[in-house]
Amino acid sequence: MMRTFMRLLTRRSLPDEELPTPDLSRIFPELRRSEPEGNDTAADKDAAEPEASGNDEPANLPAAETGSPEMNGDDIPGPLEPAEFSDWLAGDLEQMRENFHALRDLPTSPRRIRALFLSAHNLRGTAEPYGYPIIGRICTSLCRLLEDIEDAEPDLALINLHVEASSAAARTGGAAASEELADTVCRSLEEKVDLRAARR
Repeated sequence: MMRTFMRLLTRRSLPDEELPTPDLSRIFPELRRSEPEGNDTAADKDAAEPEASGNDEPANLPAAETGSPEMNGDDIPGPLEPAEFSDWLAGDLEQMRENFHALRDLPTSPRRIRALFLSAHNLRGTAEPYGYPIIGRICTSLCRLLEDIEDAEPDLALINLHVEASSAAARTGGAAASEELADTVCRSLEEKVDLRAARR
């Protein structure tokens, strides 16, 4: 059942044009087939963007890092309702996907690595309290992978597996029926990250 996905986990990095988009519906059975996603062209626009030499921070940095005014007590939002969180989760997963596509176009860009790291970091901190522990675990693994990149070129195939697995887990609605399989996926991703870190 997991043969295809496990083969992908054991592969080495692939050229950008060969990056797989695994069908994780076999690992997360609750996934309902939806309309195929269109090709994201946002990264194409960003690919021609010159890298800034003095300010290499992504546009989506938190207010504290961009110098924006701090929120006062009245501006701080309360806990999200489940429906609100679902919308937020979908938006953050899409942002993470766009940041990955941008990194794929320019893999050595510290700015784009940082942007993808921030997307994963945001998700790992909030997914578990709202009933998506698998997403939190996957994004924790992705953050560790991105932290270990340093000056090396990132493993785009492994990053892609993290991004796709997060989206697949979200589409299950946090269901526990696939917990054992999802745990196997997470452990496989974590072991792959461990192996990469050990080689450095």
